[in-house]
Amino acid sequence: MDASARRLILFTSLMALAAANPARAGQTLDLSGAWRFERDDHKAGLREKWFAGPLAGDATIRLPGTMDDARLGIPNPKKPTLAGLYEPFVYEGAAWYQREINIPESWRGQRLTLFLERCRWVTTVWLDGREIGAQDSLIAPHVFTLGLVADEVSGAPSTGLQPGHHTLTLCVDNTPKIDLGTFVSALYGGVPGNLNGIVGKIELRATPPVWLDDVELYPVLSNDSLRVKVRLGNATREQGHGTLSIAVKDKDGPAVWKASRPVTWSAQGGNEATLTVVTKMKPWDEFSPNLYKMTVVLDAGAAGHTERRLEAGLRQLARRGTQFTMNGRPIFLRGTLDCQVFPLTGYPPCNAAPWRRIFRIEKSYGLNFIRFHSWCPPDAAFTAADQEGIMIQVEAPQANVPAGSDPVRDRFTKHELMRMVHAYGNHPSFCLMTLGNEYGGKPDLLKHWVDMLIK
Repeated sequence: MDASARRLILFTSLMALAAANPARAGQTLDLSGAWRFERDDHKAGLREKWFAGPLAGDATIRLPGTMDDARLGIPNPKKPTLAGLYEPFVYEGAAWYQREINIPESWRGQRLTLFLERCRWVTTVWLDGREIGAQDSLIAPHVFTLGLVADEVSGAPSTGLQPGHHTLTLCVDNTPKIDLGTFVSALYGGVPGNLNGIVGKIELRATPPVWLDDVELYPVLSNDSLRVKVRLGNATREQGHGTLSIAVKDKDGPAVWKASRPVTWSAQGGNEATLTVVTKMKPWDEFSPNLYKMTVVLDAGAAGHTERRLEAGLRQLARRGTQFTMNGRPIFLRGTLDCQVFPLTGYPPCNAAPWRRIFRIEKSYGLNFIRFHSWCPPDAAFTAADQEGIMIQVEAPQANVPAGSDPVRDRFTKHELMRMVHAYGNHPSFCLMTLGNEYGGKPDLLKHWVDMLIK
């Protein structure tokens, strides 16, 4: 077997899990609704420190959503043509969003994060005028750590964050930052415009100071085993020990497997632990998209209790000669192309129901596969594809540009590839991945990216 075949088998043998709740019930606050809004036409916001106080105007906007939804952009001076879809309002630049938040008293001692799903392009966050940071992914959620909420009882390290009322300010800048190529679906898609806003979940999330930071599943169908790899986060600055427990059950039936093991973590954090599930699980494929409920629990004693509830599907996509195989059986990929064409909104839905409708229509035509041209859909699309048995190919947000010719673009592409895998790569529907659309460039760099993704 040649090296490319081994890479294909290794990469596409990943097990998938649908999106998990980051913390126990009651540890998430929905921030959707009305936000104060200010357009920054003259790029004055940073210079005048708009984040330091209430925004000056009286405009409001509803999030999730975009400036186009709210008709807060600039009326498009161009006339509609037959060349493509028409955007009634246009705006390219920074826009400011602000609202008051309330951190519950019950969150004392908890680690607080802000979750922003589907932003375009760069978001910067301030809490009470204090800058938290900036992120720039086009395909993965922007997640900001706001800090540990003060807890005088436990004595955990604090960033000065107290329960009660605070002002949260966001700046979303949709100015194209990097030349990613022509007709990159992640940026423009099927709509000839560049939207500004946040169109997915907007949430405050609380976890204990020692928490489940990541869960990855790796199947071996030949011996009915599943390796569960967990990464622990630690904000206490102290070492400790606890118990990791995992339970797997049929979606509509009893538990099929349970196990636990002791775990430890260092003062620096970043510790990993694994458990191997050995049980007979029905495999996932296009005809029988079997999914199982999985619960992963970290009992960290005084440092807290975290659990994730997942839906998992077991499958192995590989290659035999010139044929693809799914769970050892030859398959034929019958698919279509998705260039992020959503003419009513300009952006993809971030809940599963619309995606299930799309995938059912595709299945009615005998299709089982969809390629997302130079973009990656939101988590809801993978969740729906898991349920419907649709196989997905995602691509890095670049098109027709040579790798190795722009260090800034290469760095961004590398990060986007890894963010894509970590955010969505464990869904059973996540079957194939490319480095972009019609990409080329330096072979050594392209090989490095592929090897990086396999590891």
